[in-house]
Amino acid sequence: MNEVIEELKKESLRIEEDVTFSGKRHFNAASRWEGYHNKLGIPSTALSAVAGLSAFADYPTLAGIIAISTAAITAVFTFLKTDERASKHRAVGNGYFSLKNEARIFRNIECATITDFEQLKSRIVELSDRRNQLNEQAPETTDDDFQTARAGIEEGQQEYQTDKP
Repeated sequence: MNEVIEELKKESLRIEEDVTFSGKRHFNAASRWEGYHNKLGIPSTALSAVAGLSAFADYPTLAGIIAISTAAITAVFTFLKTDERASKHRAVGNGYFSLKNEARIFRNIECATITDFEQLKSRIVELSDRRNQLNEQAPETTDDDFQTARAGIEEGQQEYQTDKP
């Protein structure tokens, strides 16, 4: 029975590791999309104001050029839906980290206190199924998002102070 419990704990650790990388990756993607949102939104807003001032200052050609530029930036901004993408990545990242916490509690507490093997087996399958569901619904990320996640994790960004040696 102890061997089975150890295998359940190992599987829980695999889930924890997997969702740590996945969660961090999606938080990085959310930050990237938030950056795009600001890089497009702020200039668009500023150019709109300048176009209006140019029109009132009787610079119709300049106002027209700026208005066309603003329209182009706004079209890209609307097409990319940067704020919506950032929100989706953040929500998925939160889902992964929630699952990470549940897997850790399973490994450290449930495996030590629950004596019904079938209940433990059912619980690890449930955790694995949740990971699979998150993977299926997660939007795409870039390799840079993953490499940044890996670097941050290796630097200890995802470690709890209490778990550090």
